[in-house]
Amino acid sequence: MTATHSRHIVLVEVEEALGPGLDYGRDLEHGGIVVRGARGGGLWLGADRGFLVDSDDGHGREVPVLVALPASSFVGARIDAELVGGFSGGAGLVLVARLPGATLPVDAVLRAVGRVSPDATRIDAGRASERASAARRAFRERRGRGRITGGLAWRPPEGMSAEALRSGGVYSKAERSLDRLPPRFLRGLEGMLDPDERLHYSIERPWRSDAGLLTRVGGGRDHRSGLLLLTDREVLWLVDHTNPDSFLFDWGVDVDMVPIEQLTGVRVEDERDALRLVLQTQGGRHSVALPVEMEAEVRVFESLTSSFLPERNRERLRRVYTTEAVEFVEETAERFRQLDEARTLREAARRAAARREAGQLLAFVYSPRREGQRQPLGLWLSPAEVGVVGPRPERLSLCDLRSVGMVLSPLIARVTLRGSSRTLTFTYPAPLAVHGAALVRLLRRLWANGPRVEPSAT
Repeated sequence: MTATHSRHIVLVEVEEALGPGLDYGRDLEHGGIVVRGARGGGLWLGADRGFLVDSDDGHGREVPVLVALPASSFVGARIDAELVGGFSGGAGLVLVARLPGATLPVDAVLRAVGRVSPDATRIDAGRASERASAARRAFRERRGRGRITGGLAWRPPEGMSAEALRSGGVYSKAERSLDRLPPRFLRGLEGMLDPDERLHYSIERPWRSDAGLLTRVGGGRDHRSGLLLLTDREVLWLVDHTNPDSFLFDWGVDVDMVPIEQLTGVRVEDERDALRLVLQTQGGRHSVALPVEMEAEVRVFESLTSSFLPERNRERLRRVYTTEAVEFVEETAERFRQLDEARTLREAARRAAARREAGQLLAFVYSPRREGQRQPLGLWLSPAEVGVVGPRPERLSLCDLRSVGMVLSPLIARVTLRGSSRTLTFTYPAPLAVHGAALVRLLRRLWANGPRVEPSAT
C-alpha cells in the first residue's frame, strides 16, 4: 500500500496503544500533562489502533483507524495523521494512516494489527478519503437529528431513554443527571438559566453541617444542601433557603450568580474540614465550601472554570448577548388591585432610566403595597443601571456591580444587588418570583456584555 502525492490529513484518536511507552493524563490541579504510568515489553509492530474523530460507520460507531508511528503513543492521544489507504470488506471499513515521516508496516502486519477480515480488499488514499468524508458527514447528520431546536436546550425532553440521552453527544452528563435533582433546584434553574444555555458540570453538596455559603454569608457553617453549577455563561450556586424540617418541606432556594465574563481567577483552598472553591472577579471574591471527600469533583470544576479566564481567551471571539426588553406584565399588579400605582411607578422608572444618555427602560418589576410593606416599590433595569423607585429611590451602575443574589422561595422572593459601596435589596411576593428572575437574567447578560475584565493576582 503506497501513499499518493495528494495528502489527506485526518484527526485520529488512539484507542489502544500496542507497544511499550508512557501513559499520560491531564494534571487537573496545576495544569499541563503528567505521566500516569509506563508500559513495558510486548512486540511493537509499528501501529496503534484508534478511530476517526467525529465519524459514524453507518451503525452509530466510530470508523476504526490504524495509525503508523515511530513509537507507540498512549490512549487518548489525538494525532493529525496522513491517510494512506484502508481495507474494505463485509465486516466494515478499517482506515490506515501514518504520522508524516513514519514507516508504514507491510499489509500483512496491518491486517494482523487491525484484525482485518480475510475477505477485505485494499483501497487507495483517494478512496479512503472519500469514505472518511462520508463517515464524518454521517456523524454530523446523526448529531443534527438530535440537535436541540426548541424548548430548553439544557433540559432533556421527558421520556427520552438513557441510551438516547448518551448517544450523539447532545447532552452533557450534568444535563443527563437533572432528573436526580430535588424539584426546588430544578425550579431554581428554570428561573436563572436562559433557554439556550448549556450545562457543563455540576456538583451536588449533600445536606451536612460542615459546609459554607457564598461570600454574602461571612464565615460560619450550616446544614443546607446545595448545587454548584458551571454553564457556558455563568457559575451558579443554589442552596436551600432554610434547613429542611422534620417534614422535609420544600422551602425553595437561594441563588448566587457570577457571569463567566467577570471571572479573573479560580483556585481551591484547603481548610480544616472542607475545600473552598474561590472565584475571583473584578469586584471581589466569591467562595463555596464543599466536603473534602469531593476533592476529585472540585478539581475538575476548577479546571473547567479556568478555561474561561481572560488569559486563556485573549485570541478568541467574545460572545455578545442579546438584550431585548422584558415586557411588564400588568396582571402582576392587577391581582393586587394596584394597576394605577404600578403604572405610576413604571413611568417614574422610565424617567429614571432616561437620565443617562441613551438610557431606556428594559425591565420593570412591581412590588405591591401589602402587609409589612406600606408603600409600593418598583425594580427597574436600563442598559447601564439598575434601580428601585418608590419613597426612597436608589440606583446602582452595572459597572459597579459586584454580586447578584436571589431568593426563590414560597415564603418570599428577593433580589439582592451589591456594589462596591452600596447594596440594593428588592423584596416582592413569592408568586411573582418568575418576573424578578426574568429581570435578573437580562441583568446578567448586560453585566457580561460590559468591559472585558483583566487578570488579577490570586
